[in-house]
Amino acid sequence: EQYDARIRDARARYERYFGTAPKSVSRPAAALDAAGVARAGKLWGEAPALRRLAAEKIAAEDDLRVAEGRTSPTVQLRSGLTSPVGEGESTDIAAGLVVSYTFGDGGRRAAEIKAAGEAVSASAGALSEARAEAQSALATAQANYRSLGVALGLLDRQLEKLEDEKATTRSQ
Repeated sequence: EQYDARIRDARARYERYFGTAPKSVSRPAAALDAAGVARAGKLWGEAPALRRLAAEKIAAEDDLRVAEGRTSPTVQLRSGLTSPVGEGESTDIAAGLVVSYTFGDGGRRAAEIKAAGEAVSASAGALSEARAEAQSALATAQANYRSLGVALGLLDRQLEKLEDEKATTRSQ
């Protein structure tokens, strides 16, 4: 009887607020089923944030290789051809090899290598941390999904018991 009174009260407030009688509310379709949760568990590594951090790590590693490459000497091959413009001039061909190396740069190259190495370490740490956070969030979401499934089952049983009590109360 108390249940029916609460239902009547809720219907009256609904009609007062919305101006129409409430419709029967059915249980909504599952927002995410077990297969969707399993798919999400397999695809977590493809999250855009993780891909961005992985790309930043690759870029930092490339910057480190470039900085390390600047410590090596550079070699260039140069060639040239002079064609005659007037009579009596000869065709000249020149070829040469140029080797260059900077001996004293005040520690600039070493500092660039150190900074690039630290950038690689920082990006690797950020990627590792983001992966751990994503795995933790996924595990939490999966645990919450399982808990909701259990809770919904309990609520269904409680609803059945309330319906039984309602039927028993009416029969008395």
